[in-house]
Amino acid sequence: MYYPKSQIETNLFTPGQEFSTLSDNKEYIGNYWRTSQGLYYTGTNPQDNNVRILTQNIKFDNPGLGSVGETNDDAEVYVTMVPESYINASGIRIRNISTLINSVPLPTKTDYTNENFQRYFLKRATNYSYLETSKNAYTAVVEKNNTVQYDLYDSLALIWKISGKLLDVYKQNYKTVQYKGNVYNWIKFDLSFKNRYARYYKPSSDEPNYTKGGELKVEKTNEEYIGYYHVHPKQGSLMEGKKHMNSSHYTLVLIEDGEVLTKKRIGIDEEVGTSRRTNVSSRGSGGY
Repeated sequence: MYYPKSQIETNLFTPGQEFSTLSDNKEYIGNYWRTSQGLYYTGTNPQDNNVRILTQNIKFDNPGLGSVGETNDDAEVYVTMVPESYINASGIRIRNISTLINSVPLPTKTDYTNENFQRYFLKRATNYSYLETSKNAYTAVVEKNNTVQYDLYDSLALIWKISGKLLDVYKQNYKTVQYKGNVYNWIKFDLSFKNRYARYYKPSSDEPNYTKGGELKVEKTNEEYIGYYHVHPKQGSLMEGKKHMNSSHYTLVLIEDGEVLTKKRIGIDEEVGTSRRTNVSSRGSGGY
C-alpha cells in the first residue's frame, strides 16, 4: 500500500494494552504505524510484509475510581497517543498533554435545590467511543487548549434533572439524551447510559412511586408493568417494588410511543391472592 510520507507516522512501538489486531482481536505488541486519519497498522511502515489493521483499545481499568469491594463500570480511562516520532520531528515539547479521564460527577446541594446540573461528554473524533468528563476537560477541548489533544475529540454538554417526580425526571433525561444524540449525530450515544436516566436522583419525600400502566415495561420480558417502582440507589435505573432489595427483581424501562404490549405484569408489592396478582407471569432472574 502507498501513503504520502506527510500523511503517515512510521516506526512506532507499543508495549501492549493499546491495540488489538482486527482479524483475531488479539493484543498486539510491537512496531506499528499510523495515518493522519487515525488508522493504525502493524509493521514499521506501509512497505512491510503482512501488514494488518489494528484497533485501538480505548477503555482501560482505573483502580482510582470506585470504592474497595465495589465494581464501578464507569471507571474508564481514555488515553491519547502522542507518537515519539512526532515529538522528535516537530521539536515541540508536548509531553505534558493531559490524559482525559472519565469523570464521575457528584451534584452539590445547590444543584439539588435547582433540581438539575450539567454533565459533560466527549466523543473520539474517529469513532463512536464516548466518555463523561469534567467541566475543566470539556472546556479545554471546546476552547482548543494546548494542554489536551482537543482535535481528537468532539464535545457535548447537557442538563441532567435530579429532583422532582421520579418518572418525570427519568423521562426528561431520556428525552434530553435522545435529542442531543440526534442533533450532534452521536450514534448510539443513548446506549452508553444503560437506561440509567434517574442517576443522582434524590426524592423530595418518602411517598412510594406507582404506575397504573401504559408507562413502564419489564426490560427483560417486554411486559407492561403495573405497580410500585423505585430507583436503584447507585445506578439510577428503575426497578419493580417500593424499595430496593437484595433479592433478584426486574429492571423497568419506558414504553416507547406507539408500542403495544399484550401482556401485563403486576408489581411484587401487590397483595397476593387478589384478582390482579393472578396475572403475574413467572419471574426468573433479570434484575439486581
